Amino acid sequence: DGVALHALWLKAPSSRGVLLFWHGNVGSNRRCLRQADQMTGLGYDIFMPDYRGYGKSGGQMEDQDQMYADAQAVYDWLLTNYEADQIVIVGYSLGTGVATYLAQENSPQRLVLVAPYRSMVAMKNLILPVAPALLLKYKLRNDRQLPNSSCPVLIVHGTGDELIPPRHSEYLHRLIPERSELFLLPNVSHRGVIFSGKLRQELARTLR
Repeated sequence: DGVALHALWLKAPSSRGVLLFWHGNVGSNRRCLRQADQMTGLGYDIFMPDYRGYGKSGGQMEDQDQMYADAQAVYDWLLTNYEADQIVIVGYSLGTGVATYLAQENSPQRLVLVAPYRSMVAMKNLILPVAPALLLKYKLRNDRQLPNSSCPVLIVHGTGDELIPPRHSEYLHRLIPERSELFLLPNVSHRGVIFSGKLRQELARTLR
């Protein structure tokens, strides 16, 4: 619709593909660039888009369909530079809802979910149980989208997560046990998990 989306494209010296990284709800690429630290040096480029209305991206986010359409536009652009089996989708926190949607609609190499939630409906029930689910503008149903994907999935969650309980990741893993791996990091917080060296270890192992 003519709105420009801003992204950072971090190029590896010798690349085997790209990590398409969807950051969390707080901040923009300027603030979230450090979140990519654990993903560098793994032989993959990193592509970090800002959501509509975040950072230097134009416009304002209006609804879930628009959010998903923007994400698909980013993915389609990446396909002009990489093969589908070179694209690894990584989502952190809020970004896991976008990541599972793209995995459902496309055929990436794999999907990595860091501190995911079952859905925004489940999060509403946890935080504001008296509010009707119909009021939710963004349902972000990881629990429905993940089973419709076909790629291998790595799920990483801190047991000390104070925002999204690790049982959300355990539930998602049980939906597709045959093609997912779950790693719970002891005593690691919601924000701590994206900066954890253990996350880097698991990424390096699964990308090898």
